[in-house]
Amino acid sequence: MLFFTVFSVLAGCSARQQSNQTNDIQTQAATEVVMTSAYDAHFLRCRGNDAGQLQSVLNKALSSTGVILYFHGGLSSDNYMRTNLGPALLESMFTEANLNGLYPIFVNYDAGVLDDVSVGDLITSAAYQNLQSRVLSRLNLESNNKGLKLNNQVDVQQAAMSVLIGVGADGSNLKSNFKQNAVDDNERFAAAVLAEQKELAIAASNIQQRDPELYKAAQQFAELYNELETDPAQKKAKSLFIGINASKMLAKIFARFALTLNHQIEPTIFEEVVRELSLFNVINAGAVMQSHWTKVKKHSEECWQDGSNGARLIAQLLAHQAEHSDFKISAISHSAGSIVIGDLLKHLAANGDGKLDNTVLLVPAISLELFQQSFMKYPERVGKLKAYVLADSYERRDELFGGIYAASLLYGVSGIGETDGFGDKPLLLERHLGSKKHPYDKWYYRLLLGEDIRPVWQFVEQHPGLVEYYPFNPANDSGATHECTKYPWRVADLAKLSMAQLSGLAAENVTILVPHDAPTCKPAGY
Repeated sequence: MLFFTVFSVLAGCSARQQSNQTNDIQTQAATEVVMTSAYDAHFLRCRGNDAGQLQSVLNKALSSTGVILYFHGGLSSDNYMRTNLGPALLESMFTEANLNGLYPIFVNYDAGVLDDVSVGDLITSAAYQNLQSRVLSRLNLESNNKGLKLNNQVDVQQAAMSVLIGVGADGSNLKSNFKQNAVDDNERFAAAVLAEQKELAIAASNIQQRDPELYKAAQQFAELYNELETDPAQKKAKSLFIGINASKMLAKIFARFALTLNHQIEPTIFEEVVRELSLFNVINAGAVMQSHWTKVKKHSEECWQDGSNGARLIAQLLAHQAEHSDFKISAISHSAGSIVIGDLLKHLAANGDGKLDNTVLLVPAISLELFQQSFMKYPERVGKLKAYVLADSYERRDELFGGIYAASLLYGVSGIGETDGFGDKPLLLERHLGSKKHPYDKWYYRLLLGEDIRPVWQFVEQHPGLVEYYPFNPANDSGATHECTKYPWRVADLAKLSMAQLSGLAAENVTILVPHDAPTCKPAGY
């Protein structure tokens, strides 16, 4: 049986080996950091209330000229930060020369994952491959009939919409309440397939009746995963719903294509299959991802609750800053750490006049909904803000799950991890920041899917330079993956700019070192 330990893959907790040096990285080796009590004073579990741990951090921090709060990604445990990533960052980017008198504090919010997700047998099965092939064939057939090609998003959208219309989604019942053109009627129907059970059932039933070959492929796959049910009574009960559940899954796939809410073709099929398998209680891949992402957001909020080490830390730092006006409080995050900073901004707004001096977000995993509720709502708390976002062309080819899911971690968060958003929850991604406006600017999207992200587009436009896409230079793009961006020695140009903003040094005066036993990551494009 092929097992995928999904979150170990995503976390990139590979053996720490010496990485290849680039021209931007200082060639000499870093001085190895030795595990001592002084070293431990760089780490704080923000959800705890260990007074001794907090005091050891404060003793060091308050004797410096300021602090840099580092918030890790959503798959990193406290132990991983203390024994792996943290030491590497201290050796590489947070060196004495680069810090310019500042003290780095790794704020840990317990985001490790221990669950193994067995999905390989189903996804690599002949039945799944046949299902995927049938979906592609159906799109190809429709595109050929209409003189389209599937090498661009517009043609995929038109072909998928034609499939939905061909199975009964003519939109005629939608014109009583809305006076819109035929295109909007059809797209509203596709949105309703995702948002409303009535339209989903109609589309599913029509697929079952009018596209027998496609339906047969989905049913055979559904029967395969029903075989994993060990309880005879449950197996019999579930078998009654195999047909309708399989056709509903197909309807959602084509509806997402029709609305361009898809994350390319194969990843979208994967996302909806995983969602269906989780709903059917066959495998827990989708449930685990959603549960974990919910936990990450819950732990983020708990960082700043009254009495927590996080809340007490920031209170002490602000009190010290009130007496020493030149004391700086800055923050940097990787991935889901952006959510923790967002919750910190809410905490600051609710508890006085405190603010950050500088904030750097590396490949942020925050949703646009949470971004509006924190960074945009309290801009005076952020200080100088910079977000480095992976360019969408690199996001789309940053494959996970051993190549089975041909898109990035953040596409997986958007498509599976988030519980709402119908498979395309808007995040701080280039895709959702206005480079792709359809269908997010449509009335039916805001009405049925319940989210308006246009204010974020306006906010970004009003703040030139706030968002910058990585890699800066396609000729130097080997580190342009979600995982590699947390390793400064793999993205030295990005690390230098980030450190310069946090420390006040000129970027050319920042030196990025390669740590001993440096963790490795898969280069972009492989």
